[in-house]
Amino acid sequence: TSFEDNEETTTPSKKKLNGMSSKVERIRVPGDLSCLFYSAAYLVEDAPANEETQRRLRQVVYEHAAADPEREIRELYLERSIEDYREWILNEFHEGGEQELIALAAYYKVRFAIVSTESLTILTYGDEDKPIGYLLYTGTHYDPLISAGSPNGTRLWRQINPEFETACIELAKNHNDSITRRNKSEKIYRIRCCGCGAKLLDNEDFQRHCSEVDHDDDFAFDCEEIFHVTYQEEDMNLKNNDHNYDND
Repeated sequence: TSFEDNEETTTPSKKKLNGMSSKVERIRVPGDLSCLFYSAAYLVEDAPANEETQRRLRQVVYEHAAADPEREIRELYLERSIEDYREWILNEFHEGGEQELIALAAYYKVRFAIVSTESLTILTYGDEDKPIGYLLYTGTHYDPLISAGSPNGTRLWRQINPEFETACIELAKNHNDSITRRNKSEKIYRIRCCGCGAKLLDNEDFQRHCSEVDHDDDFAFDCEEIFHVTYQEEDMNLKNNDHNYDND
């Protein structure tokens, strides 16, 4: 695992951004309900984002809960019995959260710092004397954050790096700006012309289309209902230092 001391600074990526976010790379893991497990495994052990990884770490967090000597208190935090928690967390269609972060931090003997795009704050889980790794959390998805510029990027820090944390918050702000721009460019097509296949926004748009576009003589002004959403900016890597993490 790549470490970096607090005194050192990261080298800006070749992708220049406004502010300090050029010092951060967001590593995109698969967008399923195991993203927390993929992200933690990437930071600490460089494990692939695949089924074996998520199954192994789900078992880890269950065993952490089952080993707690204060079982009743643990079950209060889990909001279910240990037996029910086992069935719940081993199901890949259930996502990890705060309790799973605590368990993973204990298992890996690290701290995980969660950079929230919702609150634009950083919340840390784990013992203060442990190395620290950063995860971006959008409210529905986790991705690991590493330093940009070096061949592999720094994944764990020996102690909190204020400059890097400032850069992480800047990246979170950029993410929010990207989402806002993306949503503003949203178009929902609800009609398809049966004559030429053109996608139209609504009935009024279809009527305008029929008056402006020549169709075959057999065209009977027929259309069908559809639901198709497009965005002007399809790529959500908008001006962020993003890299996809392969499953292999």
